[in-house]
Amino acid sequence: MKTFIYGSNVISYVKISRRTGVAFFFLALLSSFLTRYPIFKVHSGGFDSEFILYLSKSIARQGTASWVANSSSYFGLHRFSYPLGSVFLYSSFIQVSSSESEYMILLYNMILVVLAVASAFLFGLVIRKKDYLFAFLVAYVFGMSPVFILVSSWTLSARGLFMIVFSILILISFSEINRAKKIFIISFFIILIR
Repeated sequence: MKTFIYGSNVISYVKISRRTGVAFFFLALLSSFLTRYPIFKVHSGGFDSEFILYLSKSIARQGTASWVANSSSYFGLHRFSYPLGSVFLYSSFIQVSSSESEYMILLYNMILVVLAVASAFLFGLVIRKKDYLFAFLVAYVFGMSPVFILVSSWTLSARGLFMIVFSILILISFSEINRAKKIFIISFFIILIR
């Protein structure tokens, strides 16, 4: 048991082995999978899902995105455009699997969940070195957040992919800076969120 003294507060925590930390990671991953597994749904839902599915099938059949008017359309910056990263990614899923079933949407979401929980777990380890319990809590809270569940439960949405890419970007940037800057950035985000 390690003990840290911060001012008049004494904080103690139990040191957890790496094997238990890996078990915590898989527990966070399993809970995220079970939350997203469709029990009552028969089809994927949402306007975004139908739109992305239609565009992805069009790319898979024609081999090109003929509706792209400008190079800024890929990022959704051109008028009347939609960010096309998730469309091209799902189109590649359709082409690799040679299947157009809606269960590919479920597989796509589960792969995104693995990336999200893994990046959140690693982010927790970057913030507090070798504190697997803290990393588990960060991964569990991120994976079970209502907004992330909404955009990754048998739906195709660019928001889910954006959340994962953004969390990986934050993970990479946090692993390269020192502790004082991390505290400043965390406090800035907390003030920004309020």
